[in-house]
Amino acid sequence: MAWWVEAGGLAYGWKDSDQFDRAARYVAKILNGNLKTAKALGLIIPPSVLGRADKGIE
Repeated sequence: MAWWVEAGGLAYGWKDSDQFDRAARYVAKILNGNLKTAKALGLIIPPSVLGRADKGIE
């Protein structure tokens, strides 16, 4: 906790766990075959990985 919060100051932000949850949802979408999500995130899925996929959803 920051010193100013301990001194009675106000802090505004987000919990790290919220960011981890959001990241996990993106990973789940990508692993479930949503290539559009991967492209929106700027990820490049190697052809060797795509070749092992059961299906790919554009």
